[in-house]
Amino acid sequence: MYRVCIVLLLMAIALPAFAYIDPNAGGYISQLLAPILMIAATGLTFFRRRIASAFRWLRERISPVRD
Repeated sequence: MYRVCIVLLLMAIALPAFAYIDPNAGGYISQLLAPILMIAATGLTFFRRRIASAFRWLRERISPVRD
């Protein structure tokens, strides 16, 4: 967790880039991200029961029900 905080803080520091970014680059990025997000959502939809049962099994394994 400590490393994640350090990485996030380092990413938050704004340094001048001295570069030109094409205004249409946002369209290109959205064209890349949209299919990736759709594939991830489809995968979660198809495998949601299997994922839920895996988490349920993991929860039961970590903290078994006591009688």
